[in-house]
Amino acid sequence: MRLYVKITSGFILLDLIENNPIKLNMSVADIMEPTANPSTYSQTFRVPNTANNNLFFKSAFNINAQSFDATKKIESYIEDSNVTIAVGSIRLSNIITNNRDRNVEYEVTFFGEVSDFSAAIGGSFMNSLNLTAYNHVKSYVNVVDSWSKNLFLGDIIYPLIEWGYDYLDGRPVQNTLALNHGTLAPNGFTANNHPLSIDQFKPVIRAKVLFDAIFASSGFTYESDFITGSDFTSQYIITEQTDTAIDRKTPKFQAKSSGAYTLNQTLVKILLPFEIYDTANSFNNSTSVFTVPLTFQNPLVDYFTFNIAGGYRQFATTTPVTFSIQVFNLTTNTIIATQSFTYTPPVQYYLYTFNHTFNIYNAQAAINEELIFRVSAPSIILGLASIENVTLTQSTTIDNINVLNNYLPNNVKNIDFLKAIIERFNLVLEPSKTISKHFIITPWVDWVEQGAQRDWTDLVDGNVDIQSKPLFESQTRSNTFLDDEDSDYVNYNFQLATKRTFGQLDIDSQNENIVGNKVTQSLFAPTPLLPIGNASAQTSASANQKLAAKFLIPHIAKDTTTERTPMVPKLRLVYYNGMVAAPLEWHIKNDANTTIHWNEYPLVSQYSIFNTTTFNDLAWRNTAPLWAITGAVTNPPMRTTSDLFNNYWLKWYNFTYDPYGRILEMNIILDYSNIFDLRFNDKIFIKDSWFMVNKITDYQVGKKTSCKVELVRVGESISIIP
Repeated sequence: MRLYVKITSGFILLDLIENNPIKLNMSVADIMEPTANPSTYSQTFRVPNTANNNLFFKSAFNINAQSFDATKKIESYIEDSNVTIAVGSIRLSNIITNNRDRNVEYEVTFFGEVSDFSAAIGGSFMNSLNLTAYNHVKSYVNVVDSWSKNLFLGDIIYPLIEWGYDYLDGRPVQNTLALNHGTLAPNGFTANNHPLSIDQFKPVIRAKVLFDAIFASSGFTYESDFITGSDFTSQYIITEQTDTAIDRKTPKFQAKSSGAYTLNQTLVKILLPFEIYDTANSFNNSTSVFTVPLTFQNPLVDYFTFNIAGGYRQFATTTPVTFSIQVFNLTTNTIIATQSFTYTPPVQYYLYTFNHTFNIYNAQAAINEELIFRVSAPSIILGLASIENVTLTQSTTIDNINVLNNYLPNNVKNIDFLKAIIERFNLVLEPSKTISKHFIITPWVDWVEQGAQRDWTDLVDGNVDIQSKPLFESQTRSNTFLDDEDSDYVNYNFQLATKRTFGQLDIDSQNENIVGNKVTQSLFAPTPLLPIGNASAQTSASANQKLAAKFLIPHIAKDTTTERTPMVPKLRLVYYNGMVAAPLEWHIKNDANTTIHWNEYPLVSQYSIFNTTTFNDLAWRNTAPLWAITGAVTNPPMRTTSDLFNNYWLKWYNFTYDPYGRILEMNIILDYSNIFDLRFNDKIFIKDSWFMVNKITDYQVGKKTSCKVELVRVGESISIIP
C-alpha cells in the first residue's frame, strides 16, 4: 500500500501507519441516481509525523501550530501491489497531538477525480469562459457564411429567429418576421421594400464548444464517441444576456423628431426628443446632444443614418432645392461632417414631398466630445421648405461580436450547464485508469451494455448474511421529466392552456408498493416552432397567408396586448437544420445596403432533421407540434418515437422498475487483482445470476479484504451473452 502526493518536482511517497490502513469506498454510476456520478473516496485515515511527512504537510497546507489551510487539496494517487488503483487528491482535515508522548499525526481524506473535477469548475458563470477565439466581425458575409457552416467550421450559426421589436407610436421600428399584408403587417420581411437588417440576427453557439470550454477551464480532458458524434455536434445553444430586438453589441442609438421645421434658408438644430434605444447612454434626448462613446477612427466604421421626410413649395421658379445636414462638434466648435441632397421641382407653384435616407460616413470625433445635428435649405430663393420628420441612427458597418461578454448568461454556472447536459443524455463520467484527469463519457444506455464478464462465485464471504430487496423500492411510483418554463409567448400560452411545459413526460409505473413522484427538470427551456406573423391556414385566408402558415421559425419574444417585445430567454438546446425551403420569398439587406432575396432560410428546432419521417427529438416526449393547432395541416407532422426519453432513459427506467430486479448486499473477499481493472458496468456472475457492482465499501488497500458490496441483479433489459 503506497500513497503518493504531488510536489513541485513530481510525486513523493508518504510514510503510512501500518495498523491504520486506507479504506476506500468506490462507485461510478449509481443505478438509482444514474447522473450523480460519484467517485472513489476514503474514510479518514492518519499518517505519522515523520521527517518526510512533516516537511510535506507544513509546506503543502501552510501549517502554523494547529492552524492550516483547510481548503487546500493536493494531487495524489494510491498504489496497491505496485498497481495504481485510485487517482485524486488528499485533504488535511485534522492534526492530532498527544501531549503525553508528544506524538503528532495528520488526519487526511482521499477523494477521487470526480470530486476534484467539480471543485475545479467551481462557482464560475458561463460568461467567464474563454471564448475569445470566436470573436468576429458581424457582417452580411459572415452571417450568410454561417448558414453553410463556413464561419468557424459551423461553431457559430446565425439562424432566423423572431427576437421581438422596438416600438414607436405603437408600431414596430424594425421590419417584422411576418407576411407583408396591408395594415395587418405593413413592414413584413416578405416584401421587397421591408428587408431584415443584419442586426436582427443573433448567433447561436455549438453546445460542444461550451462543453469543451468548461473542460478546458477545469484542467481535465475527456474522450467520448457521443460528445464528438454527429448528433451532439449538430446541437446548438440559444442564449442572450439582454432583452434587445436587434443585436446592438457596439454602442448605438436611435432617436426621432416631432413636429415640423420651417427652414426658408435658415439653419435649424434638429430636436430628437423620442429616444428609441441608446445602448451606451450616449444621447441626451432632452438637449439632443450626442456624446461620443468611442473615437471615430474610421469613417467607414461609425456613421450616422438620417431618414428625412418633408416637403417644399416654390413660386415662379423651378430652381433646384438643396437640403443640407450638418454634424456640428460643440466641443471644438467646428462642422465635422456634412451631407446634401437636391430636388428639382417639376413645375412652378408646386408642393413637392419627399422621403430621403442617406448616411454620413465622415463624422470623426474624439471620445466624450459633444455633437449636435443641424439642417438647412440654403438654395431656396422664393417660397419655403419644411422637414416633417427626422429619424437619426448611429450605426456601424463593422460590429465586433464578443460571444464571451455579450451572449453567454451571467447567471448560469458552468457546473450547472455541464450537469444539464449530463442529465439530459443520461451520461456516465468514468475516470480513466491510465490517464490522469481524464474521463470516458458515455450515455448510460450504451455504457450499461459494455464491460467485461467476471465470476465472483468463489469470492463470496459465506460468514456474512446476504440481504436482498426489490430494486424498485429505491424509486418513486411516478416520474416527471420536463424542461424549464419560459415567458416567450409560445411557451407561455402553452403553459397557460395545459398547465404543462411543451414536451413534458409524466410516467406512472403502476406499482402500488411505492409512492411519490420524482421531478427531473432541465436547465433548458423548450423551443417549439410556430409560423411567421399574419399567417393563417383557414379556408378564408389568402393564398399567401396559407403559405405563411408553413413558414415555421422559433419565436423568442413576449406578447403584450399590442406589442411583441424582446426578452432574455432561458437557455435553449436545439439542432441546426441547415437551409430549408422558404414557402415565401423573404429579404435581407447586405453590407452595401442592397436588398437580397432568399428562398431558403436557416432553421434551428428541436428536431434533428426537419420535414422528414426519421429524426431525433430533443423533447422528453415527442409532442404534437403547435402549428397543427392553427389548422396548418399541410405542415409536416413531425411525430417520432425517437425522443429524449426513449433514446436515453427508457432502458434505465425498465431496468430500475423491473419487478424481478434486486439489490443485494453481501460481503465479497477482494484484493487488488479484483479492483484495479474493475469497471462498474462489468457483469459479475455469482452462482446462477448476473449482477453489476453498484458500490464497494471499506476496501482495505494492501490486503485481501471482506468488503461490503452492493450488487444489482441484471434483468432482461440488459443483453448478456456468456
